[in-house]
Parts: sequence; C-alpha cells; structure tokens
Amino acid sequence: MNRSFYNHTHTGLCRMLCVIMAVLLLTAVISGCSKKPEDTTPSSDSMLDLGNDTTPSTDAPPSSDPSTDPTSETIDPDILNIRNTPGLGGTVIGHLEPGTKIDVLREESADGLRWALIRQGWICIEYLEQYLSADGVLLGSGGETTATTAPTETTAATKPAETTAPTTGGNTGNTGNTGNTGTGTGTTTNTPGVVIATELNIRKDADINSDGVGQYKYGDRITILETKNGWGRTDKGWVYMDYVYKDGTTGKNSCKGVVTVNGLNIRSGPGTKYDAVGSLNTGARVNILERITIGDTVWGCIDKGWISMGYVYVDGTEGDGAGYGTVSGDGVNVRSGPGTGFDVVGSLNSGDNVDILFQIEIGDTAWGCIGVSKWVCMDYVGMG
Repeated sequence: MNRSFYNHTHTGLCRMLCVIMAVLLLTAVISGCSKKPEDTTPSSDSMLDLGNDTTPSTDAPPSSDPSTDPTSETIDPDILNIRNTPGLGGTVIGHLEPGTKIDVLREESADGLRWALIRQGWICIEYLEQYLSADGVLLGSGGETTATTAPTETTAATKPAETTAPTTGGNTGNTGNTGNTGTGTGTTTNTPGVVIATELNIRKDADINSDGVGQYKYGDRITILETKNGWGRTDKGWVYMDYVYKDGTTGKNSCKGVVTVNGLNIRSGPGTKYDAVGSLNTGARVNILERITIGDTVWGCIDKGWISMGYVYVDGTEGDGAGYGTVSGDGVNVRSGPGTGFDVVGSLNSGDNVDILFQIEIGDTAWGCIGVSKWVCMDYVGMG
C-alpha cells in the first residue's frame, strides 16, 4: 500500500518537472528568435545622416510662386514685386496690390529694364502703363488682360523695331516682316556711346538680314562712326541704335540734381576706369541727360561727361533733412535751384505747409527741395 502511493507520487512529480522544462525551453527559443543582432542594425542615436540628393525635404518644397523668384519679373498687376534696389537681383520686400496709388519719384535702367522708385521701394515698370489709370492707380487685371513677362534679355535680333521698317506704296503701317535694307546715305558722327542691351548683335551691314559678326554686352563703351536708317557703325560693324545711348543726348532717365560733395570727378565714360576730365563742387546744379547702372554704381551723363550719381541729389526724391515744414514769411520765393542765382518759379506765404524732401547747405544758407526744380530758403521755413 505504501509502495503504490510512493510510485504514484513519484510519477506525478516527474511529469510536472517535464512540463516545466518544456515551457522553459520554448520560452528560450522564442526569446532568441526575436532578439536583433546588435552588429547589423546601428542605433538611431549614432546613425549618420548622409543626406539624399534625389529627394527634396518635405518641409521646404521649391516655391512655384513667380512673385518670390528673384531672377524673374512677371508684370502682373496683382503680384507686382517691390524690390530694395533697381534690378532683378534686388531682394523682394513686398508686393503692390490693385488700387495702390503709385507716386514715381524717379526712374532708372537696370538689367535692360525700366525701374521706378516709389515710396515703398523699386518696381519694374516695363509694360506697366497698360495697368495704370490716368491718376496713377495700379489696376487689377480683372481677368481680361494677359500678364506680360518683361524680357530679362534684350537681344537686337528679337526687337520688333529692328526687324521692321515702314513700307511704301500706300501701306502706312509696319508689316512686321520687312527688314531694313540699309539703303541711304550715312551721316558721320564720331559720337561715343554706351550699349544698354544685355546683348547687342553686330552686323556686317545696316540690315537685319545681314550676317552677324559679333556681339556687344551691356555697358560696353563704343564710338558711333556714322549713322544710317536707325543703325550705327562702329569699328566692328553695324548695331541698331535703339540699344545704344549716345553721349550728350536726352534719354528716358533724365533728371535734374545737385552735387552733394566737393571735388566730384567728371569722367570721359561711365566708370572709374575712364579719365577724369573735370570736377564739380557742392551745390553745382547738374542736368542729367541719362542714367545707366554699371556694376553697383549708377552713372549720369551731363554735357561735360559722366558723374557718379551716388554724389548727386535728384530733385523730387527723399533724402537728408526730409520732413514737414511751415513757411514763416510772406512772398517767400520758390526757385528752380538751391540759390538766389536761380529763376523764381513761384512763391509761398506765411502758414503754408511744405513737404521738404531734402536739405543742402550752400555757403551759409540751407536750401530745401519741395519738388522737381522747386527750392526754398530754409531761413523762412520752420520744421516740425
């Protein structure tokens, strides 16, 4: 009886131990299979980011908005860029909305385009006239006017005026496909000039159909030996004169100004590499016939040569000493320049409010500009 109980108990314990051993073995096998080898998967804490040159970052997708692209200038009245400097390289600092009143302070040329300084910054005004009302308000396109992309490159071969000429025989318009034949007698000029196109074709003859023999670049200094039917001959060939500014002629960016330093060099060309042929002192009144940008400097052509516009105040623009003033005397003369030697062009009376755009001291007297060719003696104006 005792032996039977012992055998039964012993057999039960053996079976229980076998079950426990089987469970432990199964657990070990499962655990071993799920564990990842440490030498094949680097830790996320130490993994190097080698970058990916084929997949752009999802948090900085390329912008498709043309108004934010500094290398283009789409003349759309609804997204007209405002830049900090004239030219396509200027930083976009804002945009003009339809209905904005545009008060153009001055104009300059840059990158083969016309730029206007307004109070907010610089805008490209190429082809903009179609969107302006008579009083200078920027109009929206209204879904009817197609926005025009201003050219970033002005090549003589692509300008319609170079490829067309008035026809005869009763047709008073341009056909758009009739080339200038270059016939006619040339006029000798020997006039220095500056190329104002990004690239300007040089042709063998004064004819759009003539073979090209080279190109000039923007800012190149050339001498026009003779002119004929809108073309000019240089020592290398013929160029279309719409893309050349001839020294001494009035261009699209003329203005009046006052020299603000003593000893301002007058040079034979637009740049410091040209010889100094004279100088001007503070207060000298200058008539700027044309302005062009060479590098980072704007140069102005006067009757005696070229001067750096960085030392010239242009009438009508805002500068040093700007503010609001009140006239303190009756019959105060408004003159065409800063000094009693300039013509009287108007008068102001006591209590009149004036917007002083700029002040300059000539001798012992301060003069304030209140508009283009409009100056008053500051002895009779109280500021503030």
